[in-house]
Amino acid sequence: MYNKFIEYIEKENLFPDNAKILIAVSGGKDSMVLVDLLLKMGGDIGIAHFNHMTRRGESDRDQRFVEKFCKTKSIMFYTISVDINKMLNNKKGKNFQDLARTQRYGWLEKIRSENNYDFIVTAHHKNDNIETFLYKISRGSGVKGLVGIRAKNGFVVRPMLSISSEEISEYIEKHKIPFVEDSSNSSDDYNRNFIRHNIIPQFEELNSNFVNRISVTIDNLKKVDSQFDFLMDAYTAKYICRKRGQIIISKSVLERVPKKRDFLFFLLQKYGFNISQVQDMLNSIDRVGALFESDMFVLVIDRVSFVIKGKSSAESHEFSVVLGKNELEGNGVIEIEQIDNTDLKFGGRNFFIDASKVNFPMHLRNWRAGDVFKPFGLKGKGKKIKDYFTNLKMNRFDKENALVLLNGDEVCMVLGVEISYDYRVRETTKKILKVDYKPIFV
Repeated sequence: MYNKFIEYIEKENLFPDNAKILIAVSGGKDSMVLVDLLLKMGGDIGIAHFNHMTRRGESDRDQRFVEKFCKTKSIMFYTISVDINKMLNNKKGKNFQDLARTQRYGWLEKIRSENNYDFIVTAHHKNDNIETFLYKISRGSGVKGLVGIRAKNGFVVRPMLSISSEEISEYIEKHKIPFVEDSSNSSDDYNRNFIRHNIIPQFEELNSNFVNRISVTIDNLKKVDSQFDFLMDAYTAKYICRKRGQIIISKSVLERVPKKRDFLFFLLQKYGFNISQVQDMLNSIDRVGALFESDMFVLVIDRVSFVIKGKSSAESHEFSVVLGKNELEGNGVIEIEQIDNTDLKFGGRNFFIDASKVNFPMHLRNWRAGDVFKPFGLKGKGKKIKDYFTNLKMNRFDKENALVLLNGDEVCMVLGVEISYDYRVRETTKKILKVDYKPIFV
């Protein structure tokens, strides 16, 4: 089985030999076999155990078992205890499995990033994949839901998807691998357990090779899905761009397609939007500013496009700015250089300000409702920044992220957009400030 394990890793190009790996370990058969296989493979590994604080003390027993195992093998061990049942009381609409999964993967990613692991490895195997497939069928899933568990999803890797639960049990017996039994595995209270104990055995009566044959079906669906993604990407490439951390999809992408809802759903499901939301988007397609949220993303309908960005908490930014290079935490870099009139060259990202008008330090912050700006077109007449942004037809996200550069209490520049008319460079200006702003997203 070890050779089969290695062949799958190489075939799917899951991780290199020198990868630093964090293994998610429950203490059960599957994860303990995964640990044994990775130990044989060698390399830098750590083990993470998530205690769900359930099963009347069993989960604490599991934690002690995994911790003791790590000590005997001198493996770095990480653990956390989270009372999922208690959390459920404050999470309406969530079930135990979904909430536990969200909490578990969030914590694993935190451990991975803080400790410089390259990948998180989990013990999902061939039978898990089939259970997922059958469960999705029962829910009326589309093709995306029927491709099963992905071998690699971001930093999460699943190298045991070619191995069946029967092979795992045989390996446990042959190599005397220690493990703890989860009593909840025998219960049909969970959907997956019901499928495992009742549905799959019925199919195996029809075909004793059911597990392998259905795995072939899942692989075929993955190939179809991969080709579909390729064709979709090729067709939509000219309609989609990334700008300042946003995904901008032109509404014109829908002009030539016969089933607009289905097509838009295929585009947006990767961002977590469901078919009902997509229909609402189409119903609101001319309502500029209409906002939709998935678990991880926000979409706003703009004049000619759908604009998507990742969710983040609204933050208030304020920085002191001096001559030279200024690092703006989470917002990029602003560099201010004093030059002579003879060195003035327009172009690129640079903006130019009359140095005689400025006193350092200057200040940079989020724009505010009462801020007034003097754009060039008005020749010195003030205009509320809110109205200025509306005239520029800036989308909601750009407005939220906009920063202003202040000289005292005056707005001398909307960062990366335009300088104030009062701070313009004239023919008689001798000393000039060259302002180069590199946002965190380019």
